[in-house]
Amino acid sequence: MVASNAISNLLRREADIAIRMVRPEQSSLIARRIGSLDVGAYAHENYLRRRGVPETLADLRQHDLIGFDQGI
Repeated sequence: MVASNAISNLLRREADIAIRMVRPEQSSLIARRIGSLDVGAYAHENYLRRRGVPETLADLRQHDLIGFDQGI
């Protein structure tokens, strides 16, 4: 098992099984939903006092974020 953000090509046998956060684009693959994942945004009260509480997803672009996904 390899944990990676890369999307391996199953048709080229780069992996036999993949657990992904996105639906595969290759129509010849068999995909099954195996669960869901809740995500949350958390901040220290001092940070929120200094920078303000984001009200919308767009507001998060003005904040310092730590995480795996840069695609907001």
